[in-house]
Amino acid sequence: MKKIILLLMVSLSVITIAKAQNPWIVYKIDSKLSAKVPNQPKPVDENSVMSSDNDGAAYIITIADFEKLAGIDSVKLAPMENTPEFANSLRTGMLSKMPGYTLGDVKIGNWKHSAGYT
Repeated sequence: MKKIILLLMVSLSVITIAKAQNPWIVYKIDSKLSAKVPNQPKPVDENSVMSSDNDGAAYIITIADFEKLAGIDSVKLAPMENTPEFANSLRTGMLSKMPGYTLGDVKIGNWKHSAGYT
């Protein structure tokens, strides 16, 4: 019985080790902002890069200049940025440029700056 339990524990450990994700890397977006991604992102277009994990989830980083895209500066953007309408319009715009992809629901929250991350 002890051998069976030991064999089961070793098997589970091997499965866990084999399935474990590599540590995520810090990708520097610009001089002030970085994000953790599963691996080095690859360019998608001139404004976006994409990284994916072992399970097939994609992580897309896009730089959007709203002044260039829609003529909206930061003063006009501030009152809209936390509204569901603005978030849904971003989601709709992203999906129109990404055929074959699905995006989860938009969750609006506050930016949390953690020590050690920018």
